[in-house]
Amino acid sequence: MRIQLTPVNGGRPIELERELTLVGRQDECDLKLEDKSVSKLHCVLFCDGRQVMVRDLGSTNGTRVNGQRIRRSNLTTDDQLSVAGCVFRVTLIDDPRPEKPRQPIPSGPLNQTVRIDPHVRGKPDLRPASTSDDDDSDSVEIQPHDQNKNPLPDIYPD
Repeated sequence: MRIQLTPVNGGRPIELERELTLVGRQDECDLKLEDKSVSKLHCVLFCDGRQVMVRDLGSTNGTRVNGQRIRRSNLTTDDQLSVAGCVFRVTLIDDPRPEKPRQPIPSGPLNQTVRIDPHVRGKPDLRPASTSDDDDSDSVEIQPHDQNKNPLPDIYPD
């Protein structure tokens, strides 16, 4: 799947074919927008072949989808994406080219969920947090208190 961004005030459409596209004013950005209202690192577009997401990177003037200021959002065809003062119409294009095969995930100790304590310095212990002789799976049970919910909503309240 490819993303096409068409400036609503006229201009040549921009095609994005990368899985991850960094948008901003900096030279290192994949999509560099020469507008003073755009932050140096403004937002990122992610396409996994099935869906397209946009995530604001804490920009000053915000990222909007269909007029609603967002922190993150899914994008669909005909959505209006505003990156500060730059407004685009989104078109998602199915790519007839075959997808590149993904590398298989290696089995063994690297294919396990590992708890990393942020207060302990040094290299993380890559051994599973708990093991059971009865269980052949590589996963480790996470206790409810280990899961952190994002306290920020995806959209800003009006």
